[in-house]
Parts: sequence; structure tokens; C-alpha cells
Amino acid sequence: MKKILFIVASCHALGGVERVSRQLLKALSADFPLSVVTAEAEAPVADGITALSLPDADDFNSAVNLDFLEGYIRREGIDIVINQGLVSMISRRFTLSDPQRFVHVMHACPDWLYQRERRAEFRPLSEGWKPLVRTLCCRYLSFYARWRVNDRLRGFLRSPGVFVVLDEDYRRQLRSLKGAATARIEVMPNPSADFIKPSRRERTVLYAGRFTRADKHVERLLRIWKRVETVRDDWQLELCGDGPERGRLMQQAARLGLRRVSFRLPGPTETLYEQASMLCLTSSYEGMSLSVMEAQQAGVVPVAFDINAGMRTLIADDETGVLVPPFREKEYARALLALMDDRLRRERLSDNARRFSGCFSQEKIMARWKTLLENLG
Repeated sequence: MKKILFIVASCHALGGVERVSRQLLKALSADFPLSVVTAEAEAPVADGITALSLPDADDFNSAVNLDFLEGYIRREGIDIVINQGLVSMISRRFTLSDPQRFVHVMHACPDWLYQRERRAEFRPLSEGWKPLVRTLCCRYLSFYARWRVNDRLRGFLRSPGVFVVLDEDYRRQLRSLKGAATARIEVMPNPSADFIKPSRRERTVLYAGRFTRADKHVERLLRIWKRVETVRDDWQLELCGDGPERGRLMQQAARLGLRRVSFRLPGPTETLYEQASMLCLTSSYEGMSLSVMEAQQAGVVPVAFDINAGMRTLIADDETGVLVPPFREKEYARALLALMDDRLRRERLSDNARRFSGCFSQEKIMARWKTLLENLG
């Protein structure tokens, strides 16, 4: 029986990588011996599984962490390493002649990797001048940031094993990288949630996700809602989430004079969508939005900007949701108002979305994962 190691930045945060990791651990634990390594303190992550903590919590790929991982993998006889979110460079310590195989899972769209690189945080000056120069180059020389990301991606694609993406279009983009034509790249969508209560279809519009500006851009939704609220005062916007932009967003809502907006911290996923009729996302970047998948599972109609293939895979415009050309806020507001005015259309889209969500059931996606791992060699 193959022994599997999960490497993940966190198992307890609220993001999509963490939720999918917990689902995978739960689903695979009956068929494979599993272990987990994270940057967090040691803590239980699933029944009978306690995550080990990396010795260096500040730099995931420091020499001490890579030494720790390599020693653990070889000592424990790990057969497969699942690198969730591309957080670890440990595969560079192994060659094709080693028995270990790696599964590098990219939970984002490629464009977001480039943008995130350009937003790299400055390292302390005590670490020397090279990290400072590297960060400055990433921020102000877009070609350099793209080169660094592509170099890392090529390293993952050359490692012994498989590279996993969320959407067929992301695979096509990776195939265009130099030297990637023969790499093994598999498409594996995110699975749906364990259980979501069906929506009661009340007059509530929901945002569910992180409050971050670089990718989620919730401030756009508040501006859109200002346009909506001047026409319809019988609907409520509920922002459910947390993150560094929370305070700024609350100040923006007050500055805009929004009366029918509320903020709340995330609660249990299974009850998150039960009051909403519509889910609104105004992101610039999404890999394969778990919020959209969960909303569809509950029969909540998703409305989002048409930002990439991952979003179009989930939302067929006017069939399983509504897509708006990016980033036209007036048009987005008109789309919301049109849905508010047409109950029969909302119900049709809601029913379609619930049926469509079955394509990503846990049973189907986890069966594909098990087949992938069993045949990896």
C-alpha cells in the first residue's frame, strides 16, 4: 500500500486549498497511510492524523525545512508526495531514479501566480541585499516576475510524477512553456462540499470568501451595491468572510452610505447559503471558485465577472449563473437588478445550478484522485 505525504501551508485556514486538503485527507485515509507536514504548530487535521510542523515557520523552502522533508520522506519510505498549492520545492532533491513520485497541485489560475509574484513581500535587510533586489525586480519588472514563476513551474513539470491543474485551459497554458510539451499534466476539478443546505431563496445577496484586494476586490461589489440600493431597497447584501481588507471595506460601506449591507465572520459551510438567492463575486483572479461551487450546490445563483476559463467552466451564462464582462460595474449592477425583477428566471437558474453541481460530487472527484494515485509510478 502506497504511503502518502501531504505538504500544505495550512490545514486550518479558511481558504480553498485548506478545505480541499481536508476533504482529500478524509477521503483517502481509508485506502492509504497518510501523513501531513505544514508550517503550523502540530495539531490534528483528520481522524487519526496529526500534522507535523516544519522546523522553520518563516521560510517554507529554507535549507533546514528541505533537509527535514527529505529526511522524513526517505526515512519513512514515502511513496507519493502531494504538494498542495505548489508550496514546497522539495521535489528538486529527488531524481527520476528515486522511487518517490510527486503530485504538484496548482489551485490557482496561471495569471494569478504571476500577479502574486509581483506582490512579493520585502524580506528583512538582515537576510542580505539579494532578496531585496529580487523583490524590487519582481515588483517593477513584470517580465522578471513572469520568468521566475515559469522557472518554478518548469521545475515542477520536470520532477518525477504529475502536475495537477483545475481546468483544461490551465493545462493548455502550461503546455506552452518551454520544455513542457511532454510533461504529465492532469486536470482535476475541485470537489463539491460534504453537505450544503438548500437555499430558501430569500431576498439576500451573498459574498463568501476572503477580504483581500489583490484577487477578490470586494470593494467593487460595494460600489455596485450602491447602484443597486438606489433602485431596490428590499434586498440585503451580506458579506461573509475575513481578511486584511475587512476594516477598509466596513469604512467604505459607511462612506458610501450603504444601509442594507452587513458583515459577518464565516460560519459552517453547510448553512452559509441557506438564506441567499444570489452569490456575487467581483474577483480579478479565481482558480475554480469554491464559493461558486457551494452556491450552486445550494441552488444559489452565482453572478461573477467573466475573468477566465475556470469561471466559464462553472458558470454557463444564463444557464447555471450570470457572467458579466470584466470589469464593468454598471453592467454588473444592471444584471443584479434584472435578476431581482425576475423571480421565474432566478428559479430556473437556481434549479439548473443545483443539477450542474452534481458534476463535481465528492464521490466522482475522489474516485478520480484514487485512480490517479494508484496508477502513479
